[in-house]
Amino acid sequence: MIKGCLIGICGLITLNTTTAYAEDMEMDFIKNEVEISFQQYKDGSIESGIYALESLARLLNQAESSSVRAELGPNILAFTYIRIGLLHEKLGNSLTAEPFFAAAQQNLNKEFSAEKVTVNELKSMVKQLDEMSI
Repeated sequence: MIKGCLIGICGLITLNTTTAYAEDMEMDFIKNEVEISFQQYKDGSIESGIYALESLARLLNQAESSSVRAELGPNILAFTYIRIGLLHEKLGNSLTAEPFFAAAQQNLNKEFSAEKVTVNELKSMVKQLDEMSI
């Protein structure tokens, strides 16, 4: 009986350790993708910036967890959508940009339901952040 319990406990410890290791690997991967995407947004072509940020948005949507939001900030997905919209605007595609702005606003309002933020306020915040990082 005791031997069976010890085997079960060892199995749980191994499973928890593996899960924690996988979460650390996932967080490192996501952080790397954030850096690469932001670099493409700042320094790459508009098209490569859009591609990188859209890939990042898909990744962040799949990794919707409290640990990701705690590590990267609760606004990371909303700001990613705003940046995609801004790049589409640079290309002169206002109609293509609108769904991204709406997604950003919806995502942010989901996170912070008490405060409603306008798209223009979000654009302004992201532009200020981008200027500070240059």
